Amino acid sequence: MARNHLPGKALTIAYATALQESKLENLNYGDRDSIGVFQQRPSQGWGTRTQLEDPAFAAGAFFGALVKVPDYLSLPVYQAAQDVQRSADGSAYEQYAQTGSALTADFTARPHAVTCWYQPAAKAASGPNFTGAMKGLDDAFGHPGGNGALKTATRVRSSDSELIAARAGSGWTVASWLVTNASTYGITRVSYGGYRWTAGLGETSWQAAPAASHTGIVAS
Repeated sequence: MARNHLPGKALTIAYATALQESKLENLNYGDRDSIGVFQQRPSQGWGTRTQLEDPAFAAGAFFGALVKVPDYLSLPVYQAAQDVQRSADGSAYEQYAQTGSALTADFTARPHAVTCWYQPAAKAASGPNFTGAMKGLDDAFGHPGGNGALKTATRVRSSDSELIAARAGSGWTVASWLVTNASTYGITRVSYGGYRWTAGLGETSWQAAPAASHTGIVAS
């Protein structure tokens, strides 16, 4: 969504669809040949099975179909979702419209609204996998310096951290992505906008950190 500069309602529709289809799980099974978070079918031209098991590809395919729906931004969430999915009961998507809207706001508009937790000790020895994290960021937001949400990404060798600059309005979206994917890439700290998130075994939230940059996101 951020990569393609789509409005927030597009993300709300995608969340509602994925919640109904898979409860946001990247399933390796489904009705007939349905697969992935959106339960898309290779036999219906959505892509190969391998491609649709990649959430970034699946989301791109969903958004690509959504923008072809006439006036989709004016439609009720369930109707826009149904026009893409062509499911047996399109009204089922409506039950997740409110949740989808809340998730969209948390990930794109509300500062430090998203938090996750995991036990970082097992990954501390190897340090963060910034190569993998940057690949994931590319998939979600476009390559730094391109037309997507990312402006620059600079490795700070002295502190083993990554300094990421996002375009205006995208900073908290990128910071939230890093937090939600922290366990995958061994990231234990994300700082931005006067706040810092630190990984832990119990639930942790963003804490005020006045020294945290307002212009760049620091992941370590």
